[in-house]
Amino acid sequence: MWPLRRPEPTGLAFLLGGRGLQVEIAYRQAYPMVPPRIFPVDPRPEPVECTQHQWHVNGDGSLCQFQTDTAWDPRDSVCDIIIKAAAWRVEYALMKAGALEQMTLHGIVSDSSLDDLITITGQQLDSTDAHQKAAESVPSVDAEEER
Repeated sequence: MWPLRRPEPTGLAFLLGGRGLQVEIAYRQAYPMVPPRIFPVDPRPEPVECTQHQWHVNGDGSLCQFQTDTAWDPRDSVCDIIIKAAAWRVEYALMKAGALEQMTLHGIVSDSSLDDLITITGQQLDSTDAHQKAAESVPSVDAEEER
């Protein structure tokens, strides 16, 4: 779940809920002159997220991977885009958790500035999950009275 070339932040698994990113890759007719499109399948962005810039999702549901159309080099590998998509998944989870108001401008592939936030948010989600599980395991007063 962490394909980046630096240590995985503690709490990442809790932030992502143990789920990676499933994508569909669409190679357009002009490939490799134009980049392939990456469509997140699981998790799939909500329709409203495809209309708001801060989610880095285009209107057709594909990920916005580049600042400009000319940022893609036909010699680049699709593997680089897949790594960017995996990093998008982490930022998406931070957004869904309310830890970010918008995704970073250049992504987190080569920028470690969100690593501490990933750890903190993951720990908070782990703590919340532990509290919920503990509350579910305690019998309710009504259940005790029925016995």
